[in-house]
Amino acid sequence: FAVHFHEFRSQFNYISAEELMLQTQEAKFLVYCSNAVGEALNTIGVKNKYLLYEAVDLAAIQPDHERTQQLRKELGISPSAKVIVMSGSQAEIKGIDIFVRVAEQLKSEPLHFLWLGSPVKSAFSWFWTEYAKKSAANITFCHPAPADYYPGLALADLFFLSSRTDPFPLVMIEAAYLGKFIAGLDSGGVSEFVQDGCGVILPTWNADEIAGRVRDLCAKLPAGWSPEKSTARAKQFDSKDLRGKFEQVMDAVFGNP
Repeated sequence: FAVHFHEFRSQFNYISAEELMLQTQEAKFLVYCSNAVGEALNTIGVKNKYLLYEAVDLAAIQPDHERTQQLRKELGISPSAKVIVMSGSQAEIKGIDIFVRVAEQLKSEPLHFLWLGSPVKSAFSWFWTEYAKKSAANITFCHPAPADYYPGLALADLFFLSSRTDPFPLVMIEAAYLGKFIAGLDSGGVSEFVQDGCGVILPTWNADEIAGRVRDLCAKLPAGWSPEKSTARAKQFDSKDLRGKFEQVMDAVFGNP
């Protein structure tokens, strides 16, 4: 059997060592989604593996500028505010607490923080959404309908990936394809994605320092960046292209019937 290994070290908490070794040592072939994941596999001695980055069906991303502006009004976001967006489940692993604390630090700035994604049934997620209601009026949590997901993502002036750990998040590809600048923490695959001027890694986990960096980026993005650079980077991870690479790997390992 073959294994597509997407998850990062943090997910090892949810399976036994025996399950992990079965998946990684007994497989005839293992595909992993980023060098960050590959390093973890090296630690446990996995040798027969192949790097194949995650991909997105970019043809499915159809901007709808009119709907984006309607969403801004519906969500109560000021026309003059710059919008910082994160997308994902409202979980600890995605850094919901980091996102809220950064928003709190910047509540006096003309900025609005928008989290797109579903709630998580945990006390941690509940606590930080309640905390935001009391301490960060400049933040909105939104679980959009599927048709509104990309119009919502398009609201971003800055896409802030607050994840603590993330192997190779698809949301950063989606945001980049929409021409957004990516600011991420050193959480995994994002460090491999943000090159060619499409984003930066924030070299800190301190919420106060992150807030300062986010404020500065919203005031002025790095010289030389353009939406076209972000879109071009995203196009390197189009599923229509990477599917062919995956099929080539499978044919080489298992034979082409």
